[in-house]
Amino acid sequence: MRIGKQPEVTPITDLQEMLRAIYPDTKLSKDGTFGKETQQEVSRFQKDFGLTPTGIADLDTWDAIVREYERAQIFNGEAEPLLLVLQPQQVLRAGSKNTHLYVIQGVLAALARYYDQMPIVQSTGTLDAPTADAISWFQERSALPITGELDKLTWRHLAKNYRSIVGDGSGSYPIRTAQRELTPMEQLTE
Repeated sequence: MRIGKQPEVTPITDLQEMLRAIYPDTKLSKDGTFGKETQQEVSRFQKDFGLTPTGIADLDTWDAIVREYERAQIFNGEAEPLLLVLQPQQVLRAGSKNTHLYVIQGVLAALARYYDQMPIVQSTGTLDAPTADAISWFQERSALPITGELDKLTWRHLAKNYRSIVGDGSGSYPIRTAQRELTPMEQLTE
């Protein structure tokens, strides 16, 4: 259900939407009218991107705005999620070599910064003894079967735990903010 009058989608509303994405600080409304505000933002864009500032959205300006809008969508939107795919019934066991293990070892290393006593791992791409120990440690504390192997259930718990503990990378999101100090020996192996 729409409340109030919604502007009709037109090339002008598209232009205004793109300019708003490129310039998040703008007060430009998406009203579908090519008025003074829209003309000023088009001029601003032209000046910022090396075009003659006419305030007219000609074809060259339009194409440049579309390119910059697509770029803004990438940089202003959420980062592309990384989905690790384990095949049905796939289990990574001791001695397994798998490219995914580099990422998994990175997740384990990040979690070890927040959990006392969690074994520290190095990124080797192999499910070596330290990695198996860290996985077993995590499985025990997550009430999972303690195998030291990586299966889909363990990966699911690792991924969810990483998101909730480490957060979004901004430093403002994690539930647990205190990181433990690594010992000099752990710093050498990190």
